[in-house]
Amino acid sequence: MPATLLVRVALRFIGQDYHFFLHRDFLQQLERAYSPTDSWRYDSVWACKFFVVLALGTLYSTATSPSGRVVGQSVPGTAYFLSAVALLQDLYEEPTIAQIETLLLFVSHDHIAQHKHSTCISLTECQCFYSNALGRVKSAHVYSGLALRLSTCLGLHRSLEKNSHLTTVEEEHRVRLWWTVYCFDRSTSLRMGQPVSIDDADITIRMPLYTTLPDQLKEIFDCPDHFCANIELSQIEGDIIRNINCLTNSENTESFVNSVRLILTRLRNWDTKLPRKLRLGSRALDRPAASLQLHFNQCIILTTRPILLHVLRFKNPFSISGAASPSSPMSATSTTLAESCISAARTSSKILSQLFVENSLATYGYFDAHNLFSSTLVLIISAIISPNAKDSDAVQMAFHLLKSMRDNGNTAASQYFERLAQIQSTVGRLRAHAGDSHTSAHISANDTTENALVTETTETIGLGHMQFEDYDWSQSFVGGHGSQDFDWAYGGDTSIDPLSDPLLQSFLGHMDGSLDDATRPSN
Repeated sequence: MPATLLVRVALRFIGQDYHFFLHRDFLQQLERAYSPTDSWRYDSVWACKFFVVLALGTLYSTATSPSGRVVGQSVPGTAYFLSAVALLQDLYEEPTIAQIETLLLFVSHDHIAQHKHSTCISLTECQCFYSNALGRVKSAHVYSGLALRLSTCLGLHRSLEKNSHLTTVEEEHRVRLWWTVYCFDRSTSLRMGQPVSIDDADITIRMPLYTTLPDQLKEIFDCPDHFCANIELSQIEGDIIRNINCLTNSENTESFVNSVRLILTRLRNWDTKLPRKLRLGSRALDRPAASLQLHFNQCIILTTRPILLHVLRFKNPFSISGAASPSSPMSATSTTLAESCISAARTSSKILSQLFVENSLATYGYFDAHNLFSSTLVLIISAIISPNAKDSDAVQMAFHLLKSMRDNGNTAASQYFERLAQIQSTVGRLRAHAGDSHTSAHISANDTTENALVTETTETIGLGHMQFEDYDWSQSFVGGHGSQDFDWAYGGDTSIDPLSDPLLQSFLGHMDGSLDDATRPSN
């Protein structure tokens, strides 16, 4: 496929949610590079970014794989990506904007200016973006960290002085580039369980502008409403990292409860002020709006999942005969928070299924695979706590979607499919033990489903000899009408608010740290 077409495909996809580089300037450089009459000076940093863009264009122009494709074949665009890696240079002592741009694009693939310092940051951006598509989450985290460090070295996180000699285009580009770096760093830190790289108190740069820009600049910069909504969710992700992931033991119950309340309140406020044009409609899904809703749902899941795991441990449906029953009933607030987690997962499952129907699911995308895994894990727990056909069918459908993405070469989907299959196998084992009066005495009362799930979802699991295609799904808890009979209307409207429960609203309205003793975060 001609390089210009691959570039156009890449620019169409990577520019919808975030700001990686100035498309106008990149296309002008591309035209000069291919012009036989223009004496173009070779720029290794731009060439590196160019190859990553070609890799992304190849990735996004490949909807599905040929029927004869071998499972495990390399991700489309890998050859271009390797060429970009060969051109990558250690320019960290003299960072530039372009290097950061390119490193961010690398994050996306591994996972997937004209100011004199405008070359280095762009390179970092590209690397971050492409790394995700390769399933190289740790590499993506490193690239995004490099991009953030280079950005702070250039002072992108600080407000510009009034006597700055930057043009309006250069200034707005720096602002949007910083917030893209910020979003990627928060995203990779959250997925890796790492602390935030920069505190929000140290950031003084303004948010992206649009309405006050001159009309001619509105042709260069897109309206940032969608971008700003993602930035605000990334700021909330920082609270989740600091106050949920770090406070998950019984000694910090009051702090944990306050953190859950404050984060859910911020999410509710974010949802309340979200412009209507960014919301999902009742008909065909808008892909950017769907991605935004998935991001929102994931924040709810990560905030309330410790409560859901506590409910699972409390109810312990696979406990051995004669095990001691809890001395007090489960609190209504705990149940409501767990249900909010499940509601967010159900909504995400519905969105992802509908995206598949509309051929908008990112076959090689990391984030769609990650959202499938995260929501399905919650639905598995829901089906264990309270078996129901719809959650079971949604789990079954998620397995089929992940398997399809895996067979097309999505590395992340392959890893997530393997983990979920192992969890499914564990659930079957625990169920068999709980129902066998002869073997139940040999099971420790502490060997709960929650412990097994947490252990197996925080490690990379190798199934070895297990053949996924030969797996007997009927032996698991999944009720199983199969994908062909899946109820596509499951879950109702994709715009259902997981935070609309009246009891939850009452919980969010209390400003003290009180909550029933039965609510404790689970490790």
